[in-house]
Amino acid sequence: MGPREWFKADKDDVVGLEYAAKESWTTSNEWADEYTIVYEGAKLIAEQYLCFGDSFDPKKCLRI
Repeated sequence: MGPREWFKADKDDVVGLEYAAKESWTTSNEWADEYTIVYEGAKLIAEQYLCFGDSFDPKKCLRI
C-alpha cells in the first residue's frame, strides 16, 4: 500500500493528523511569502499540507 492509499484508509486512526487542501484567505494573504517557492524559475504557492500535532502552537506542530 502506498502513501495515498494509506492516508485514505487510515488517517482517522492517527491522533492529531490533519490535511488542508489550501491555506485560509488570511494566511495566504498575510504570509504568502512563507508559502511561495521558486521551482525551475517559476513561483509556486505551496498550499496543500499535512499537519501533525496542535496546529495552534508551533512548538507542538509539524506542517509538511
